[in-house]
Amino acid sequence: MPEISIDSDRLREVLEKTIDLFQDYQYKHGYDEPRARAEAIMDVMGTLMPKT
Repeated sequence: MPEISIDSDRLREVLEKTIDLFQDYQYKHGYDEPRARAEAIMDVMGTLMPKT
């Protein structure tokens, strides 16, 4: 996996987005906690990866 470097402001945005997505997956879509967590993380990681 490539190394990703971000500043503290961007890190805050990423963490907030991850939490928001987790809550959406769990409460709006009815996913159980482990799946909601995994989906949120994968969504956010996908936005951080450099495009090839």
